[in-house]
Amino acid sequence: RAARILKDAGIPYSMDHILGVPGETEADFIEASKFYNDVQPSRINTHWLSYFPGAKLLEEAARKGDLTEKEVEDIREGVGQFTFMHPRNAGDASAGHGATAMMIFDLVPLLPQSWIERLVKNGMPRWLKYNRIVHQALIVLASIKARDTEIWGYLRYAFGPKKMP
Repeated sequence: RAARILKDAGIPYSMDHILGVPGETEADFIEASKFYNDVQPSRINTHWLSYFPGAKLLEEAARKGDLTEKEVEDIREGVGQFTFMHPRNAGDASAGHGATAMMIFDLVPLLPQSWIERLVKNGMPRWLKYNRIVHQALIVLASIKARDTEIWGYLRYAFGPKKMP
């Protein structure tokens, strides 16, 4: 309801979606795509779940096989923490449907609703692969379309120098 009120008033708004939650399925991503397509936010900010030592979610992910034994060991030791902005490895199976969903979520504010409906009609499109540059370009385009001034901070983050520990 709040999304409709904002949309009707011409106020751009964004929504956040956390990817990589243990047990997520392709069906979950399709439902999320349909939801976002229905409410039409000006941008969908996607983040990958970050795991921390001692968190119950880490143990659940290990039990369900969402993380390898090596990844769990590294996280427990405080090394190898993955960024929340991009999949661990967009080419591996663990990124899977989440990486495709990220790209679909990027397209929702830009394409007609009927195109998004067709895109997910028969499941997640296997041909739509995650690409960091395309992902960032789509975010910029959606923000420009919505006249979202928050984009300048995002651009500084996305393309600015990074300091890694």
